[in-house]
Amino acid sequence: MRPKSVELAKKLLPIYPSPELASVVAALMTDGHVDWYTGVGSPRTRKVVLYSSNKEECEWFIKTCKNIFGFEGKVIAYDPKYGFYRKQPYKAVISNACIAMILILCGAPAGDKTKKNFLIPDWIMNGYDEIKRQFLRAFFSFEASMPFRKSKRHHAFQMSLFMNKSSHLLQNSIDFFSQIIKLLECFGVACSRIASRPHSIGKNTTYFTITNQKSIVNFYRNIGFSSPDKQARLKSCILDISRFHRLKSGFVCELIQEMKNRIGTDFNLATCVNNFTENKYSKRQMEHFRRNEIAVPLEIISALIKIKNDETILEKMPYYVQTLLKLESSAHVPL
Repeated sequence: MRPKSVELAKKLLPIYPSPELASVVAALMTDGHVDWYTGVGSPRTRKVVLYSSNKEECEWFIKTCKNIFGFEGKVIAYDPKYGFYRKQPYKAVISNACIAMILILCGAPAGDKTKKNFLIPDWIMNGYDEIKRQFLRAFFSFEASMPFRKSKRHHAFQMSLFMNKSSHLLQNSIDFFSQIIKLLECFGVACSRIASRPHSIGKNTTYFTITNQKSIVNFYRNIGFSSPDKQARLKSCILDISRFHRLKSGFVCELIQEMKNRIGTDFNLATCVNNFTENKYSKRQMEHFRRNEIAVPLEIISALIKIKNDETILEKMPYYVQTLLKLESSAHVPL
């Protein structure tokens, strides 16, 4: 490092783990780039760059880095003529070799990531929950697919995460995604097995998916996207899940039995419940729900809470069910 960079390093260091630093490292592992000069003489850093199709994401990166390092960067319009980056017309640039070096020491990969071995650093893997959360939120915001309906079923959705890398680094891609999955498990999110396929000559795509309804709800509840578009799509998915999700629970059956005893008959209970639901239910269906013979739609649980006027019922539901019921209620959409 040059003398000026050494002096700046003395002012900036030591640097400690933080959620903001974790999100910056995640961004650099996805759509970012640490410029590593390998020309004549010893290799050295030059700058840090983040590419994006969204100007606000670049502004977020500049602001977050300034909060950490106190150094101002800039957002530049970017108009590449070829390659992947032609889809990303903005870039955030921090032209400071010292900050670039510090970020490498913090775990951000330097140079061409498709040709580099790198893993999630220990300070993130062993960090407290907010560090893990912010790392995952930034990583998925930049790298994951938009949540989408995977079939004609209204409540079946999928999120996917991909990584392209040189074929000889396939094991590193698998190890890296194993770390991502381990972090997701901390927040109640289960994933598919890691798979890979040829991408182009000399490269492979490694990927996994999240399809389980409970896991998608837990991702929304505990992690989420910083990207407004992806977060809005995720919220729409959760609303659809809430409309079609069913719960088989002894506690819910006891609640229906209690309300039936209070109101008198299954017919009267069905009539009362139907005042609060989009779908209409029969006496026979209420009998099946009460006997735990079939799973109960969430809109019936919501109706029972309103009829009984008892919000403590919600607290006895599984966490992901609480999320579905609260979101539906806040959106003012009848269950």
